[in-house]
Amino acid sequence: MRATSILSTDEVNFSAWGPQPDPWGPTAAWPEPAPPRRRRPWRVVYWVTLGLLCAAVVGLMVGFFLSFGTVRVPSSGMAPTIPAGSRADYQRGAGGVVRGDVVLIQSPNGLLIRRVIGLPGDRVTCCDSAGQIDVDNSALVEDYLLPGAAPSQAPFSVTLGTGQMWVMGDNRALAIDSRIWGPLPTTDILGRVIEVAAPGGRTMLRTPETFIADGLAPTDHRSFPLPFVLIGLALVALLAVIVQGTVGTIRWAALRRRNRRRAQGGGLTYG
Repeated sequence: MRATSILSTDEVNFSAWGPQPDPWGPTAAWPEPAPPRRRRPWRVVYWVTLGLLCAAVVGLMVGFFLSFGTVRVPSSGMAPTIPAGSRADYQRGAGGVVRGDVVLIQSPNGLLIRRVIGLPGDRVTCCDSAGQIDVDNSALVEDYLLPGAAPSQAPFSVTLGTGQMWVMGDNRALAIDSRIWGPLPTTDILGRVIEVAAPGGRTMLRTPETFIADGLAPTDHRSFPLPFVLIGLALVALLAVIVQGTVGTIRWAALRRRNRRRAQGGGLTYG
């Protein structure tokens, strides 16, 4: 009996097919996929640094306005140190005030500027045999008074208690001060006057030499009061922000120009 070859119905002989046309047309040569975007650490450093500088500018400016004040002086009670009509700049708070400092106080007569002559525990008298004010047996040579002016028109003698101070105006013939009110609490000090802007110019106030020579006050090393330090640092930080912002803008513009050139030089090609 002769065997018969049978082709299963689920088998197809692909070798019998000829080449078939591509229904999608010619094959496109697509560009290489873009490489993964590289992270640039300088960007993180740049923005973190810029943020810190901006925060420093804001913080320093806030500190300046919280520590700095200015008042107009309408009277001549502190002449010639502060002529009438001058502007007095002061550092807020009573911290660091020593004998001889000029301070802004909340007095029984309102806001006034006066000089601190005595602090808690001092014995202040006027006048000694030489016609001078005496603080704890140390005579004051008050060269900040008007030439020929008497230290006081009326005698006084007081021992200051805890938390008390004795203040006087430099124009002793007109000033209302502790000779009228008596001792004042040190808590009445609102700030220390650091600079006077008068018609003749600006003057930084320092502790008078007589208080230093008598050992009543330390040598004044306060050349840069806190408000001036803060505003100076704020200006430096602001300059750094401007420089960094300028450099960052230039760098960003250069990168943008380079990327644009790359895009123009590339493109899709088809085969």
